[in-house]
Amino acid sequence: MVRFICGMAVAALVLAGGCTTGQIERPDGYLEIQTGPQYAQRFLSVDGNVIASRSMENPKGGDLDYWTKAISREMTEVAGYTLKESQPIKAGRVEGTLFDFRTPVGGIDHTYLVAVYVDGSTIALVEAGGQSEKLAPDRDKLIAAIRSLK
Repeated sequence: MVRFICGMAVAALVLAGGCTTGQIERPDGYLEIQTGPQYAQRFLSVDGNVIASRSMENPKGGDLDYWTKAISREMTEVAGYTLKESQPIKAGRVEGTLFDFRTPVGGIDHTYLVAVYVDGSTIALVEAGGQSEKLAPDRDKLIAAIRSLK
């Protein structure tokens, strides 16, 4: 679990900046939980899956290609996650990249979905994670929530 949380923190550091807000639709069966200053929203399932969203200022020159490579490199080379796949994703008119990372935590496989969207001067990030076996049944609704980013 520590490695999973550390990985989430690493992603946060990669994208650290002047946080503003980023909103997603609440997935069915998820409860909105208190957020700290790092996230605009966080939701929790009874199985312990979490999805959270935020947006922040994009430094000059930080296009989608840059952030896609930075997140992939940071999560695999530094945090030790395995990249199962990445694919294009859209939230409305905004293009993004959806990553599916995996890591074992205490002998249990965990899934960490990360979507990054870049819209000019704003970077939006949506993260979802949990034990792979428990997250799998929620995957479609989590991806629908990721696509709902406003």
